[in-house]
Amino acid sequence: YINVANTSYKYVFKSNGATSKQVVVSEVQGAIQSVSTVGQSPLAASVTNVDNVTVTATLSGSLSTGQGVYLRYTTNAYSTSTVVAMTGSGTSYTGTIPAQATGTSVSYYVFTSGNGANNSPASDGSNADWYAFNLNNNSGTNYSYTTIKSTRYAVATGNWNATSTWSTTSGGSAGASVPGAGDDAYIEGGFTVTVTADANIGTVTFSGTSATTLSVNSGVTLTASGAITLNADANLGTSCTISGAGTVNCGSITVGSSITPNASQSTIMTSTITNLTITGSGDLTLGCRSSGSNYNNPRFYLSSGTLTVPGAIVPSNVANNAGAAVRFWMDQGSQNGTLVLTGSAPWSNSNNFQSPWGNGGNALFSLILNGTSSTVKYSASGNQTINRARASATGTV
Repeated sequence: YINVANTSYKYVFKSNGATSKQVVVSEVQGAIQSVSTVGQSPLAASVTNVDNVTVTATLSGSLSTGQGVYLRYTTNAYSTSTVVAMTGSGTSYTGTIPAQATGTSVSYYVFTSGNGANNSPASDGSNADWYAFNLNNNSGTNYSYTTIKSTRYAVATGNWNATSTWSTTSGGSAGASVPGAGDDAYIEGGFTVTVTADANIGTVTFSGTSATTLSVNSGVTLTASGAITLNADANLGTSCTISGAGTVNCGSITVGSSITPNASQSTIMTSTITNLTITGSGDLTLGCRSSGSNYNNPRFYLSSGTLTVPGAIVPSNVANNAGAAVRFWMDQGSQNGTLVLTGSAPWSNSNNFQSPWGNGGNALFSLILNGTSSTVKYSASGNQTINRARASATGTV
């Protein structure tokens, strides 16, 4: 039996299972409250990998001494979990779930329990079910969300890992968190972004009509799991440079697109970085388009450093786009670049592109490998097929 100090107090007896002899008794000096509603911010559909999620619980009444309210969350279907004591007053209490990596599925619910030294739930959730008075678990399905990637825009010249470089919107205010693994980074506005420490990203896109630069310092690697892209513009030329003594790894590279041009212009990506490596079996794609006498001309200039392509160099959208010129040139700038081709068919023979000496009704593909000190290495593990090649070069092949 228990000697009670006041007959208005409430007592909760909880056993640790139907056959257990373990019982926890909690004294609440007033009414036992339940969790009426649960909400979160940001909303479930818009939680990014940098967002701390605030969970708000509305109670049926104010808590009396002896009762607390708790948030329990998991990222692995409750194989492990974390319990957070929520804070607040009256009937409103909040708790925070920290930011999670892109693609993480989070499940959570809110419950009330004791808040004394011997009857409050463990922080790892190991006794949450045993100690809970009542809970709101979304009618048994629990509350949940899955984190999505963030999008960041460079709005100033600066270091990659500086918040003063990044905004959450194009042309917006600086101060956003630095983009990370799985995120999309846009470099625009004529800015130069310098990578000073190893970093991971989902994609990098150069956009806008002012020349932009991504520079990577010596000994530093920027790894993009997806594509590096230079967008075309319908009215004006676009250009970017990937430079520095460091390394950039990416899943693929795309220069230009099928956007309909309103004027003739070029989309030019120049590489002078020490190492630019496409990983896996990724391609370098050059996308063009013609409209009447207007042409969108993609160009990739390997001026210096080493470019490794495991897939193919692919002229894209060239069929029936006569007048457009697709170019891969190694005779620009320093002219001492090294092209390493590890794919079994490194030069695409698709899309009906035409060689410079027979343009026909399709776009022209201009391939110049004979920079003054340029080198091309065909280094597949097996045989390599070279399509539509014509040798007239002074560099090393």
